[in-house]
Amino acid sequence: MTLTTSYFKRSPLVIAISLALTAPTFALDFTITASDGTVDSMQTLDGNPNSNTGVIEAGGVLNVPGGATDAISATGTGNTITNSGAITGGNDGIDSGGTNATITNSGTINGD
Repeated sequence: MTLTTSYFKRSPLVIAISLALTAPTFALDFTITASDGTVDSMQTLDGNPNSNTGVIEAGGVLNVPGGATDAISATGTGNTITNSGAITGGNDGIDSGGTNATITNSGTINGD
């Protein structure tokens, strides 16, 4: 097989398109309010600055269906989750695998 110069010219384009079509998951602070409606995507906290606080306000709903999907995945150190609304995960409502986490709940948390 002989590779031509045009093959190498197209390779960066193919890579760029592939990267654009992937859906990366970034961990960021989040707040879910009543006006957000039902949020159905898993929320991720990794303990880093700007990614260690999650809030579900009164009337806020985080409902992530699916057998092995947690509603909130919290890894790393020092995450804070405050729930005054409703959290439901297909697996766990909250999966906190990090250290020194603070979880305050005055709402509901359910997992299947």
